[in-house]
Amino acid sequence: MSSVSLSALQAAEQELLAGWDTRELDSPRLQRAVAAARSLRAKTKADDPAVARLAGWTSLGAAYGCLLSADFGKALDESVAAAGQLNVLGDDFGAGWADVVRATALFYLCRYPEGLAHAETALAQFEKLGDLRGQSGALTAIGNICRVSGQPARALRCARLSLAKAQACGHTASEAVIFNNLGTIAHSLGDFAQAVTCFERALNLARRIGHRRIEMPALNNLGAACEAAGDINAALDWHRQSLALKEKQGDRRSLAISLNNLGIALKKLGRLDEAREHQERSLTLFLEVDDRWGQAYCHQEFGALAVARGDFTEARRQAERALELRHAMGDRLLEAEAILTLADLLLDHPAGPGETDRARELAKTALAIGRETDATGIQLNAQKVLHRAAKIARDLPAALEHCEAVIELEHRSSTQEADQKLKNLRVLHEVEAAQRQLEAEQRRSQELRNSLEQAEQHRQRATQADQYKSEVLRIVAHDLRSPVAAIRSLADLVAERHADDAETNELAAMMGRSADSVLGMVSNLLDAAALEEGRMAPAIQPCDLRTLLTGLAQLHEAQIRAKHQRIELRLTGDLACAGDPQLLTTAVANLLSNASKFSPEGSRVHLQAARAAAGEIVIRVQDEGPGLTVEDQSRLFGKFARLSARPTAGEGSSGLGLFIVRQLVAMHRGRVWAESAGPGRGSTFFIALPAN
Repeated sequence: MSSVSLSALQAAEQELLAGWDTRELDSPRLQRAVAAARSLRAKTKADDPAVARLAGWTSLGAAYGCLLSADFGKALDESVAAAGQLNVLGDDFGAGWADVVRATALFYLCRYPEGLAHAETALAQFEKLGDLRGQSGALTAIGNICRVSGQPARALRCARLSLAKAQACGHTASEAVIFNNLGTIAHSLGDFAQAVTCFERALNLARRIGHRRIEMPALNNLGAACEAAGDINAALDWHRQSLALKEKQGDRRSLAISLNNLGIALKKLGRLDEAREHQERSLTLFLEVDDRWGQAYCHQEFGALAVARGDFTEARRQAERALELRHAMGDRLLEAEAILTLADLLLDHPAGPGETDRARELAKTALAIGRETDATGIQLNAQKVLHRAAKIARDLPAALEHCEAVIELEHRSSTQEADQKLKNLRVLHEVEAAQRQLEAEQRRSQELRNSLEQAEQHRQRATQADQYKSEVLRIVAHDLRSPVAAIRSLADLVAERHADDAETNELAAMMGRSADSVLGMVSNLLDAAALEEGRMAPAIQPCDLRTLLTGLAQLHEAQIRAKHQRIELRLTGDLACAGDPQLLTTAVANLLSNASKFSPEGSRVHLQAARAAAGEIVIRVQDEGPGLTVEDQSRLFGKFARLSARPTAGEGSSGLGLFIVRQLVAMHRGRVWAESAGPGRGSTFFIALPAN
């Protein structure tokens, strides 16, 4: 890998990812990571696979750095490169963020439809990944674009949804950014009190985590909201706090914005010299960072200050410069506003005889832009300028024509304004309702989390208790097996030594049967514990069920004869299958034991097996006992299940036999079920196993 090791590239990538993840908190770290990564890339082969991912993330980091420095064109180029590289690598997470950065750059470049398309692509990508923080970022970009393109309702919906996702993933920085956006939307709707509330929440969150890049715009926004509400002194205080913070940070563009805001507020207080001083400092910084948007605003303010001082030549010069910059930017609406400002100056304070005609031509250009962009306000102001110009030129027909247009546009404007106010009220009502709903959902979510935590604690305690119970049962069952087996052997010995004594023989037989019953229960307990702990795995092999079932019938014949019962065996066809002979023997033995245990003396137990049409081998164990009730059938095969019937000779029952049968049959991918015609009419148990 050339002169650079793989570990060095991986370390650079990790630093770049860490810088990206904390990008709002430490942009210098991100910039250092980008520089280091590019240095490493220069020392490696361009086609080296290990470099590809690093290249994509380097471009993404550089794109975000360009956004911070207001170089939006370069940010767009870098984000396009990042998206291309990361998409090729299949890095959906990185490609999604590249689309968010691209959408943000296009937003600042006023290319709203393109930006919206990329933000929506990013949102779909993050939804597919289930990445809440990414979804929040994409929704924020969509909301910003909707806010400036006349879609306040959608902007609010996106902001609310973005906020919910940021809170869900616990990302405080994103939450603060969204409150800033919500405040900006409220400001645009004229709800300055709500705007101040949102900006203060953003400010408090930013200060809590030491997030200077969010604290600064929050201070700016608070100043603007107070200024719009008429509290100029409060606005000055917020702007000064913002200025002091930005001077410490050294962010020239942000510093220029604060100086511009301070200048506007000072102008409103009549402190013109101070206002000009701040605007001059602001313009110097906007020139240093090549921000034409900021430069245009400064020249516009210089013009307003010149008008306030009565220097109309300077005012026209500044208006010309603002118009030139806005035309170069390509923002048609801002350009139209600058055109009309200059036209008004030419009409109010003409410097020569031809300026009325020039004002008229400028107004016509603005009117064309207003019609092109469907901006009623621009059209109205353009028609007012044209009406004034016609009156000055004594062109009465033209003046009348423009006067009629003004009346029509004022009516349209007032109607649109009323409609917009109604929409704004509706949107604000939706915001309040959504906020209440969000708070209620958060309370319900917290209650649900508390309930789930309690349920989990109860479950853990129950699991521990169940494990303890199972362990005790296993130990007791294991320790019982030896003494019970000894009792069974002693019973056989007594019967052998007193073969001629019928009474002693009968007592010994009773002892043996009782011992067998206890041994059966002990075996069931041990088998159930082994099944639950996963210690009973089948050893699958070719198995002849004919031989297995014949042997089982012979083995149980003595037990069945003791109750004066008889077993009837019927085996049909090829009974070869794949299974564990020992486990299958245990399963069928449990069914035979149950059939005998719950059947009266003198009855028959039927054991049958045959190949079914479905490619299965079906084993049937049928008794002539008390049968099954509906309630019995609902509890069959459950652990420790107790049925309505009782053993006919007082035998013991652990309630585990059928549970073990079901588990063992399931291990063989088989089925088990039972049928009964009702109480007193016997029961039939079925085991269906896949044929060989």
